[in-house]
Amino acid sequence: MLAIYLLSLLVTVKASSLDCPIPVVCDPIVGILASYITNNAATCEKICHYSGAGIGGGVMGCKFFTYWNREGSKENCHFLTECSAAVHAPGAHSGLWSCADDTLSCAGAGEVPAYDDKATLWTCDYGYAYGGNTRVSAGATCSASCPSFLPEGSQSVSTTCEYSAAGGAVWGTPTPPDVTAADGQTKITNPEENPTIPCGCADLVLEGEIEMQDDNGLQLTCTGTQPSIAEGKTTFTQDTECILLCDGVLTWDLYCSQGEWSVSDLNKADDVKCYGSGEYVTLSTWFSPTTTIPAEDTTTTVAPVTPTTARK
Repeated sequence: MLAIYLLSLLVTVKASSLDCPIPVVCDPIVGILASYITNNAATCEKICHYSGAGIGGGVMGCKFFTYWNREGSKENCHFLTECSAAVHAPGAHSGLWSCADDTLSCAGAGEVPAYDDKATLWTCDYGYAYGGNTRVSAGATCSASCPSFLPEGSQSVSTTCEYSAAGGAVWGTPTPPDVTAADGQTKITNPEENPTIPCGCADLVLEGEIEMQDDNGLQLTCTGTQPSIAEGKTTFTQDTECILLCDGVLTWDLYCSQGEWSVSDLNKADDVKCYGSGEYVTLSTWFSPTTTIPAEDTTTTVAPVTPTTARK
């Protein structure tokens, strides 16, 4: 204990100058190895480095550290063998015994991919999943979301980077498990295995056969894969984009983006139409043939006037 205290006096650098900080604050109780009193976070980090390297006369084997000054506890430097994200630890700092130890973090997703409106990316509660050789800290949880994930209703999948002394840091089982992209084949697991996740749309299948053009001003124009008609059904794939014109005026633009079709109320071929039912409402159609339209009341009622006598 005396050796640790003397070393803490010699190493006097600011908490902001940590050599190997991590975005997660590790719970100082989970995986506790030893606790000490130090001057600041940087001193705590330095001692953890010596402990992890097997140098000195204190407790060896520090993998993570958390420095946290709090009421009711004298010890502010905690050596840890694992990192579980603390729920609430205001003012605390955590880090690694060595930045060169890749076993303490999980592989990220690599470079930021080009934008694709039919793909989704991972976001993490601590740090980032993308960016060159970026690694994700133990204790961090990353999530991916898409409305078209299967089974239906599984719009979000999350996984946590978990560290164990036996196997190092690995991505945990995704929650919920066995979720796939809309193709039913791509299983959603973690940023390392799924850097870019398909987020397209299942085929839009309408009952009936659509008309691409009629004599009432309807015109349906499609680019990409054209709608297919077979067995009394019309099918649009996610690579199809169609615009509906009514007398040359744009009514809607149908396309797939981020797991959803842009027009949500298409269920049958008859839904591809102009002007609703095609019938205009007029005075003659508003009233049934047996209804008598009331004549305008032109009678004017004048309120009686009470004469007044002028005062002399």
